[in-house]
Amino acid sequence: MGTTVTADQYLEHLLKLAEAMLAAIGRDDPDMASELFAERTRYMEAHEPSSLAGSSALVERVLAADKAVIDAAQGLRGTMLKRVTNLRRIRAYKKD
Repeated sequence: MGTTVTADQYLEHLLKLAEAMLAAIGRDDPDMASELFAERTRYMEAHEPSSLAGSSALVERVLAADKAVIDAAQGLRGTMLKRVTNLRRIRAYKKD
């Protein structure tokens, strides 16, 4: 597989990436959020946590951050769909 790091190091890195993704989504920057998600995928492919369990509090923080990212991404998706719908209405109006 990849480089073995402590479970806490692994989780802390995932948490930092999740927080950065959340910040990018909050700034309405889906491109940056996408790049951060790709970085997370690369990190997970290149590293593996040690067999020792990580801090349960840290696990909970990572899970909460991941849920927040998912919720924010879904909200951004909804906003983008509304924008597309509005653009289609404007285009249809101009054609008339």
